[in-house]
Amino acid sequence: MPASTCPYRPSTHAHTIRLLNQVPLPTTTTNPHHQKLQTQLSTLHNSINNTQGRLTSTLSTLTSISPIPPQAVPPLDSQLQLQVNHAEAILARHIRLLHQYNAIKDIGLGLMGLIADKEGKRLKDVMEERGVGEKD
Repeated sequence: MPASTCPYRPSTHAHTIRLLNQVPLPTTTTNPHHQKLQTQLSTLHNSINNTQGRLTSTLSTLTSISPIPPQAVPPLDSQLQLQVNHAEAILARHIRLLHQYNAIKDIGLGLMGLIADKEGKRLKDVMEERGVGEKD
């Protein structure tokens, strides 16, 4: 997001903050509700100024941190790359086998469901009769 459109950058809010700081506080009044509002407005002005200062400080700290250059991360040596490739191949095989297992299990449960419907029994009873546990 360009800096000019980033809603969290202090520079985009500088104009708004300047306008808020230019708003004169109302003259002192005896109305308790107005006095309470004046106090809240003053507190809000102070809070905005403090937040702007902290935000500016944090932004300057963050912009002073330089990223790690890509050449600073060493490339994997050939032996390590072979091990990574082997591990990825094992993982891919396990995932493929798990998909096959789930497909076979779904077919088996579907068949047992058909048997249960035909015999007028619960699927759980049909599974128990055939020695299939709930976790199989």
